[in-house]
Amino acid sequence: MLADGASPDSIRTVATQSDLIDAYEDHRLVGTALHQAAAATVGAMVSRRRLAVRKVVVGHDQLDAVIQTGVLTDTGDLVSFAHHVLFDHVAGDSSIALMLAPALRFAIERLWRQDANDKAQVWRLVADIYADAAVDPVLANVALRTAIERVATPVDVAGLVTLIAARPNDEALATMLSRLARFVGLAVDLAGSIADIARAHAS
Repeated sequence: MLADGASPDSIRTVATQSDLIDAYEDHRLVGTALHQAAAATVGAMVSRRRLAVRKVVVGHDQLDAVIQTGVLTDTGDLVSFAHHVLFDHVAGDSSIALMLAPALRFAIERLWRQDANDKAQVWRLVADIYADAAVDPVLANVALRTAIERVATPVDVAGLVTLIAARPNDEALATMLSRLARFVGLAVDLAGSIADIARAHAS
């Protein structure tokens, strides 16, 4: 990005892989049409369960423009993403994130950045994922663990506390809290103590 002329200030706030990919997409995919073409490519790949699909299958008039940005690459009549994390990140912008664990992680991280201090939207989303019987439990755990790993202050779980108070008899929420306790327990075992976890977040 810097070699392409991006200013250092434009990436000074990058702290996670998701932040970096967001900045990369903003730099390369300028305009709604390019984002729509990238999303159409992901849709074609998911529906066919292929990471490379024929260009004509995508059916978007801005596909060649996305290829020119370097986000997509082509070989003959086939098109694919230049890197799998770009595929994951674009997929994280849509409902198919629930089918793809890395994409779901990106979606949760993005919502965390955009949510209010209490992270109420994030905790509601994770709880709703647990409540959906059609969602693979592994993916529900990915969503929960991604949220847990972002918690740095008591305010970050205020939305969760409010949710528990509003749904005291919710079985899916009880399952989610059981998993949350397990994840926290594992983190404490690895770190040595809760104080060590707090220090790690503070640093």
